[in-house]
Amino acid sequence: IINAEETSNSVTSESSQEESMTEETSQETEIYDYQTMENLDMVPLEYSEYESLEEIVYELMAKYSLDVSQVGLAYTNLHTEESFYLNEDEQMIVASMYKVPMVAMFIDLINQGYLSWDSELPYSEEYYQDGAGEITANPKQAYYRLDDLAYQAIVYSDNTASLILYYYYVNNFGSFRTGFQDFVDYYDVPEVYFYDNYGSAHMMNLSL
Repeated sequence: IINAEETSNSVTSESSQEESMTEETSQETEIYDYQTMENLDMVPLEYSEYESLEEIVYELMAKYSLDVSQVGLAYTNLHTEESFYLNEDEQMIVASMYKVPMVAMFIDLINQGYLSWDSELPYSEEYYQDGAGEITANPKQAYYRLDDLAYQAIVYSDNTASLILYYYYVNNFGSFRTGFQDFVDYYDVPEVYFYDNYGSAHMMNLSL
């Protein structure tokens, strides 16, 4: 009887785990936040109605009256190997997009053994910058774990978390500008790249 109950519990547990995994898989593959889209009066694109990704891009740019010369885009589908590029090598101010290659560079440093996700990085008042994220919003600490900083920088675009990462890199590993180039192995950039928050869609794509 005990064995039978244990077996029954085991089967029930396995069944529950399978249902949980199915739900998680379903959530992970869902790319649309339908509630938010409804609130914004948006509808999902019907990809089958388009012949190519290029058609979708140009239709959207026309819809929102975007100047094509002001858009840099690099897209790669890792499942189908489909790709699309538009002004991909043009250097533009990348704003918060710099946080993506920066965190990738820290992951590389972890893989090389220089740091770990548990490494603690120091905070200074000069690193504070207003915006979203828990590190920006909450009382400040002397040190923050690297995994928390990376999470806040990518998920919430936390400016303070990102600047802690940025200055730690600069103070310990040198120029972020040249470090980014070395990381993506791309050096064909104009001089202006070194004097502001510039980057290209191609360099961003390489960092992924």
